[in-house]
Amino acid sequence: MKTIVNTRDFLYLVLLERRGEVYANSQHKFLLRVILSPYYISLIAVIGILQYKFGIPPFFQKSNIIGELIDGLILFTPYIVIMKQIEKKMEHLPLPNKYGDEKKSHLKKTAYKTIIIGFLLLFLLPPVVDYIIPLN
Repeated sequence: MKTIVNTRDFLYLVLLERRGEVYANSQHKFLLRVILSPYYISLIAVIGILQYKFGIPPFFQKSNIIGELIDGLILFTPYIVIMKQIEKKMEHLPLPNKYGDEKKSHLKKTAYKTIIIGFLLLFLLPPVVDYIIPLN
């Protein structure tokens, strides 16, 4: 949770410096959701690979727009609920106005590590799972 809070603080500080307080207040939550989304998408990809490997059919096999919308709703509603819970846990923590250069550098490193690990998981975890688990 501390990593997520540090990432949120860094995003807020960058937006505050570049666009001002009004924009930073309205957009830092959205950017945090974007940065954390690769973690959830990699989980969904692994579930899809496991589903395919073990012969479990998809939720809906229709290839129409309604089926695709329902699939999207089923897949991404948990992410929205999880992010709402994370935001609720963080809302009592104050947003930073300014930090010293040392603290800001630490927040920057934490945010970059969060982004890099998320994308590594997104691009490496599904192929590794696909390679490890043989096709039935």
